[in-house]
Amino acid sequence: MVTSLWIGAILQMASNLIFTWQALVASTCGADADIIVENFTGAIGTVIFVAYLSALCQNPLHTATQYALLTALAAVGRTYLSAGAGYVAEWAGWPMFFVISSLTALRASPCWYGCNSADISAASSADAHRCDD
Repeated sequence: MVTSLWIGAILQMASNLIFTWQALVASTCGADADIIVENFTGAIGTVIFVAYLSALCQNPLHTATQYALLTALAAVGRTYLSAGAGYVAEWAGWPMFFVISSLTALRASPCWYGCNSADISAASSADAHRCDD
């Protein structure tokens, strides 16, 4: 699961760099390719993240509540941190904005690596123990 999370993160960071290329070229010819790549990597990242959240929900009696709380928590960053993105884009310009967004995601990756590997291994061992009973 951890490998899948890394693959999704790297693909989504790379999709931001494709928008950097589009902003530098300033051509509408490649806009379709940019959108296809963004939608594809976004879908892969979403599927992997949903699988990860499902693995974290260990108690079958509270799965729906846990999943709802975890998805709401995941939306906090997208909702509140995106408010200042327009100011950053205006200050840095679109090409540099997309580079900054990729570097920000790259910088955050080591922070969640330790948490994810511990959570997944705990969920896997709990599931294995439950099957032995």
